[in-house]
Amino acid sequence: MAIAACAWRGKPHGCWGSSVSVRRDAVGFSVGTDEGVVSTDKEGKKQPPNPDGQNGKQDHKDKVKELVEKAESEAQDGETVLENRKVRGHDSNRKPDVQIVDKEGNTRKIFEAERKPTSKRNILREAEYDRLGIPHETHGLK
Repeated sequence: MAIAACAWRGKPHGCWGSSVSVRRDAVGFSVGTDEGVVSTDKEGKKQPPNPDGQNGKQDHKDKVKELVEKAESEAQDGETVLENRKVRGHDSNRKPDVQIVDKEGNTRKIFEAERKPTSKRNILREAEYDRLGIPHETHGLK
């Protein structure tokens, strides 16, 4: 069931072009506005975007541990392995699951654990790594 309404936003004579849609489901409500979608539970409390947190579900955490071990085995003298930290030395705000950082402090290689390797989000992420010239590996979860 969806309800369409007009958000006030402090405009003196009504609201122009600021629509709100509310959808009720078994879990609670989702409110869609011009700024995005906010999900709430039945008590009206805001739900986190990912209930398993930034580090993901247990199978993702286990795969990341494997990738850390792989990266440590590939790292050369003076290189460090970082987990869930911002890409170093490149114009990117991404935080890959695992990365090898060279002696100069630049990301040399990236490893990602991905539930849906063929998803558009992952394809765009890999395209960004290609554009930056960073070698990368994406490992699917089983």
